[in-house]
Order: sequence, then structure tokens, then C-alpha cells
Amino acid sequence: MKILEKFSISFAAIIAVVLLNVFITNEASASHFRYGHLTYTKNPQNNNEVTFTLTCAFRRSGYGAPVVGSVITENVGATNLIFGDASSTPTLRFRVISIDAANDWLLARALQPGDDSKESITKVYAAGGPYLAEINTCCRTGVEINNPNQSYRVSTTVDVSNSNASPVSTLPVIVNLVQGVASSFNVPAIDPDPNTTLRWRFATLVEMGSVSQNPPSAGGFPASIDNLTGVVTWNTTGAVLGGLYSCQVIIEDRDATDPTILRTIVAVDFLILIAPQCVNPNLPVFNAPTPTCGTVFSEVPGTPISFTVNASDADPGDITLNAIGLPPGATMNPVLPLVGNPVSSTFNWVAQAGVYIVSFVATDACGAQTLCTYSFDIALPVELSSFASTVIGNDVTLQWSTSSETNNSGFNIERAVYNNGNLSEWSTVGNVEGHGNSTVSNSYSFTDRSLNAGIYTYRLKQIDFNGNFEYHNLNSDVVIGVPTRFELMQNYPNPFNPSTRISFEIPTDGIVKLTVFDNSGKEVAVLSNGYKTTGYYTVDFNGSNLASGVYFYKLELNSNNESTVKIRKMALVK
Repeated sequence: MKILEKFSISFAAIIAVVLLNVFITNEASASHFRYGHLTYTKNPQNNNEVTFTLTCAFRRSGYGAPVVGSVITENVGATNLIFGDASSTPTLRFRVISIDAANDWLLARALQPGDDSKESITKVYAAGGPYLAEINTCCRTGVEINNPNQSYRVSTTVDVSNSNASPVSTLPVIVNLVQGVASSFNVPAIDPDPNTTLRWRFATLVEMGSVSQNPPSAGGFPASIDNLTGVVTWNTTGAVLGGLYSCQVIIEDRDATDPTILRTIVAVDFLILIAPQCVNPNLPVFNAPTPTCGTVFSEVPGTPISFTVNASDADPGDITLNAIGLPPGATMNPVLPLVGNPVSSTFNWVAQAGVYIVSFVATDACGAQTLCTYSFDIALPVELSSFASTVIGNDVTLQWSTSSETNNSGFNIERAVYNNGNLSEWSTVGNVEGHGNSTVSNSYSFTDRSLNAGIYTYRLKQIDFNGNFEYHNLNSDVVIGVPTRFELMQNYPNPFNPSTRISFEIPTDGIVKLTVFDNSGKEVAVLSNGYKTTGYYTVDFNGSNLASGVYFYKLELNSNNESTVKIRKMALVK
């Protein structure tokens, strides 16, 4: 038995060496693509603003020997993102998020053109659609059994007429299946939108890049997929031992009430390796303190998430632990891949808004794989559905609505003004209390009064009960023009005790006098008396030394040898 075990391990190692030599010696572009997945989210305040996340695996040796964190330019296949509206990105740069030196691949996430710090690509569409966003270039690996040297295409559909975001999935770059038996694996997926249901199918040949075969098939046995669960099953009798087969699965996002309504699709393109039947009977396992596989982490942005993943194998030989789909900013310590038996690494991440799926893959010396998948549903504490402004005179009213709230203490309203084209520091001008926890729509408003002429911008600082906060910016600037009329506003508050504010606007430069009289016509206060330029003005009046009663305030403007007067009344109630 021990001799057979050694033979099995040695045979698997030989296959790996042969594949590695093929990968490395074939330096043509035909050997570079291994995996692809394209997803998107939308700006809650502007459905036309779409943020794409593109994750791809390429032949590592085609870019030197980059390590996790390296940035590469994908100039082997000149991969660019085509937006579907006759525009596209230039050749993309990617940040490496995982490597597998033994199988010569790197997994990387596309970067915003011109900004290597952003692991996503933002596009603002015109109204309409749907749009087919995709990567579509050449070439797949030259050693694939079913689609060697052929083009690759990974796509998703975007409809900017609604707020729907795409599902998210993840798989190992290479899924290992045992030769000669019916093997199964799951294509996991999570959808950030409510009232949706997911369906799985294999991509058509055109969807996959006009390839020759999908699903993979050998010996008269094609792979099959359960369209309700995403479980792929393939009887690999007749499949080439050590052979690589490409496969693409489409995940359909459909309406839960009426599944005939298709909202969007996403694709997962990956490789299947046919491994030998191993004499060793045990698969790698994930042990405590590893969280239960399939756990969904539901948190808010800014929450630290940390856990340890531990894997082992009862059979002789080491196992390799790797991770696929780590979210932006997440780290593993020690860095993966890691070899040992047992082997462990700690996941650390400060949660960012979005939905993510991470798969940890433990592979033993015989090629047997065990997957442990986690979902992360990181929702903003407040999901803003609208944020707008209206201007009346020199007052700005902000109105916003939320579709849901979690642990929401409230909103600080912050304002900045442009001075000679430069934006000032932000200042807090008010606060509105939130609804705490709510799953229904809530509406809010705040009026910023008595502003001077100028150009302003606003943002909401949403604060939760733990002190965490998130900013929401008004999409457009607010313009307060110069007055076009002579106007004296009603004091506020009214009635008052003992103080109130009086606002007025003057359309021309001149001498301005603002006075207060009692009910008998006696002057009791002079609030302003002098030259003022065109603009909006507010003065405070304190009646602490006056008795309760009705008072009158008069505004006089002398300009260009003309005099204009307006009078209003107010009530002091003590």
C-alpha cells in the first residue's frame, strides 16, 4: 500500500511538472488566459454610474515573476474592457491578488485607467441600454484539450434604467476533477439585490468567445449543470489524464416574482484539470478554528473582520492552501499560497461596501481539492435612494431619502463654497436625526438659510451609533445668484423670545437703514445704517429689554437718488 501511495503521489507530481513545462515553454500569447469574471455595482444616487470589477488569471511567467501586490500591464493579450456603447478602456493594468507558481498562474484585479490605487473601473453611461460590457480578445492556453489557442470572452449586461447590480461568484482558477468517475463541484454566487433569484447554465460558444466546445465533454459524457443550484457534474471517463479543459458558466439574475424577467447575466470562465484517482482515501479538510464553510458575514463598512483558516490531510504529503476572490484590501498572514500539513493562515480585512465571495482551496499532493467558501454582504448603514436640492432666494433646501437604515444615528449636513475657483474647507451647518434601524423608505430635509451669493456644494455625513461614518455627496453644485429685487423677509422665528433673525436682499448698492418700532411708532432699535453693496443680508435682533407685544421693522434703501421702503411686523412673546 505504501508503494502505491508513493506511486500515486509521484505520478501526480509528474503530471504537474509536464503541465508546468508546457505552460512555461509556450511563451506565445496563446498560453496566457486562465480565468475571468466581470461584475458591477451602481451608484445609488445615479444608476448611470457603473463600477465594474474584473478579475482575471493569466500565465504568470508571461509577466516575469510578479508577487502578490505587484501591478502588471496586460500587454500579452492587450485585454481592455469594452463598455458596449462604442467606448472602451485602453489596455488594462492589474494588481496581483494571488499566485500559483506550480501551475504558473497569477490572479489579478483590473485597475481604473490612470489610477493604480483603485481596483475597479467606473463608467458613466448615457440613458438607455442594456449594454453588453465585456473583455473579448485572444488567447486561451495552448494546452487546452477542448479550446486550445482560441479567443476568450467574458461579459455582463448592464441596464442603467434600474438600480440592479450583478451577482458575484468565484471559483478556483483550476478546478481539479478525478478521472473516470462522476465528480461534482458548486459554482457559488451571491446577489446584492432583493427580490431576485439566480439561475445557472453553460455559456454558448459565442458567449465564451466563439470557441469549439462548452460544456467540456469526453468519451461521450458532457458536463451538466443544475440550473437551480449551480452544481456542475461531469463523468470524466474518457477525459485526458492531466488534461486541461476550459469551461464557462453563466449566472442569470432573474426577477423572483416573475423568473421570465432577466435582469442581468455574469460569466465565470475557468479551467478543469483531470487528476488521477488517488489511492489515498482522504480529502483535505478544514479544521477549527476555521469558520463554518458557507458562512455569510453581514457587516457594515469599517468593521474589522478576522479569522483563521486551517486545513490538513490525514494522508501522507503536504497540502497547498490558496485563496480566490479576496476583496480589495484583504490580507492573508502568512501570505498564500502556503504549503504544509497542517497549514493555516489568518484573514484580515476592514470591510468595504459591496458583496464578495472568497473561496479557500486546499489541494493535496494527489491533486484532490476541498473548497471552503464564504460570502460577505457589506451593506452601507444607510442606502440613499435620492439626494437633491432646491433654491428659493438665498435659501437652499436639501432633500434626501433612504431605502434602508442600519444603526443610523443621523446626518451632519456639511457645506463648502468656491472662492476664486478653489473649494473651501467643509463646515457643518446642521444635523438631522436618523431612524436607527429601518427597512422602509424615509425622507429627510434641511434648509440652509440666508446664504450670500456664490457657488456651494453639500454633502451628508451619515453617522452610526458606534461613531462610524460615510459621506454622500450632492451630485451638482448650488448657485446663489445676486438679488434681482428689493425684499424684506419675515423674521424667523416669529413669535420670538428674546432673539430673532431678519433677512433682506437689495438689488443695487446704496444706503441701507433697518429700524424697529413699537406699536406706538416709537423707534426702539437701529439694526443697520450705512452703505451696503448688492447682496443678501441677515441681522440679529434681541428684544430682551423690551416688553411683550407687536413690533414693526422697516427697511429703507436709498440708491441712485431713489428711496424704497418695506415694513413687516413681528411678535415678542415672553
